[in-house]
Parts: sequence; structure tokens; C-alpha cells
Amino acid sequence: MEPLTIRVEANTKDSLKGEAADRDMSISEYVRELVATAREYNADGGEDADTADLRDRVAELEEEVDTLRAERNDAREEVSNLNGRLEEVRARLEDKDDRIESLEGDKQVLTARLEEADNRAAALSDRRPATRERAGLGSRLRSLFSFDSGEQNEER
Repeated sequence: MEPLTIRVEANTKDSLKGEAADRDMSISEYVRELVATAREYNADGGEDADTADLRDRVAELEEEVDTLRAERNDAREEVSNLNGRLEEVRARLEDKDDRIESLEGDKQVLTARLEEADNRAAALSDRRPATRERAGLGSRLRSLFSFDSGEQNEER
């Protein structure tokens, strides 16, 4: 064998040494193998059937990766839309909770007024027993629904 001297970048030399060591070869043996393989490749007119199959498979995998990326992006967009809708629903629920609290407060106020009207009606009944029998349903309802003492005084 004849010696051949070539110059390469330091990182290229380190890479070749590592690849040779992985194959339990010296760097010289490994470079000779690379040169022989390259010459065979060129002599055969390019890539062989195995290489062509590998290139086809790589192309298929790249298409599959592109499809998966598109599906992932669609899923992310759908999740984003769902998060937006979830926030809207939460806001509506909070509004409804606030409305329920408000209505419960109104109910308490109206219940207190109704109790007050019942107490006034009972007090009137106790003072005028004969009036209670003559007053009838209309008077009873008026006294129950009259929350303003000024309105009661006008009716009397």
C-alpha cells in the first residue's frame, strides 16, 4: 500500500476517529473502507436498490411527519377554541351565581315584608274582631301586598 496524505478539519478528523473506534478499526482502515465504498457507489452508477428503497421510505416518513404536524396543529387550535368556550361558560356561570345571590336577597326582603304585613294584619284583627269577619278576601290581600305604610294609611 502507498501512503496518501490529505488535510481535513480537526472536527472531521475527530469524527472519523470516533466512527473508526465504533467499528474497532484504525482510522486508516476506516478511511480506506470509505474510499472503497464511494468508488463502488460511483462504479455502480449511483445508488443501489436498497438506497433507493431507503430514500422512498424516508420520503414516506417525511410525509407522515407533515401529516402528524398538521393534525397536531389542528388539535392545538381545537384545544384553544375549547378553552375559550370554557372561559365563556365559566363567566356565564359566575353571572348566574351572582343573579341567584341577588334573587335570594330579594326573596329575603320580600319574605320580611310579607311577615310584616301578616303581623300588621294580625294586629288589626286582634283590635277589631268584628272587622276581621267583614273585611273579606279583598281587604286581606290588599293588606298583604301593601308594603308602603303610606299606601295603607290612604286606604283607611
